[in-house]
Amino acid sequence: MVYGKLEATPILILMLYITGLALLLDLSFPLAYSDTMTGGTLSQRIGSFDMELKTIPSTPIAGDETNIFLRIGTIDGNDAVDTPITIRIAKQGEEMFRSNTIIVPNGHYTHPYRFPESGIYGIYILIHDSSAIDKTKTLSGSASSIPISSQGQDIVFTFPIDVHSRSLLEFSGIQLGLILGIVATVCAITVCYLRIKKKRGERSFSATRSS
Repeated sequence: MVYGKLEATPILILMLYITGLALLLDLSFPLAYSDTMTGGTLSQRIGSFDMELKTIPSTPIAGDETNIFLRIGTIDGNDAVDTPITIRIAKQGEEMFRSNTIIVPNGHYTHPYRFPESGIYGIYILIHDSSAIDKTKTLSGSASSIPISSQGQDIVFTFPIDVHSRSLLEFSGIQLGLILGIVATVCAITVCYLRIKKKRGERSFSATRSS
């Protein structure tokens, strides 16, 4: 029975490696949220507007597509209707992206974006003066006939976003603890296996000499 357990030890070590790898891969994938405005949401209130922003995944990875969820509400708790916005994304003062004017019909909008590299980005949501756009629609039938800069006072919401790289050396606290636990367990099993194997060798040598 002891020999059978000894022979199975390498298989047990291999199973631990496979289990650890599976857990790491599971932790690496972002969780899916049924409600896009729960958990990890950044919010600001300026004037009569409440702005909420959330990214999926919650920690964006450079090069991977990130969904930027926006909710625009009013201070009375309702969703803002037909709100004209522009989205700007910048890093260290350098503008990386600027959208055209977007009319958000019912307070919610999703924008996909791939951050080119890791670092701290600023996401700027500009709410434009809707009254200026309404006047332009009346006169010309299109809100695009005048530039954004002449459409009155903009309200700017700023959200900092930390984008991580794909480096395998960057782990979360849970992942790092899991890795250390697996390494410690494998090392302990390996040491026990080598000690038992050494004792078996010594017993075999003693038995050979006595015979």
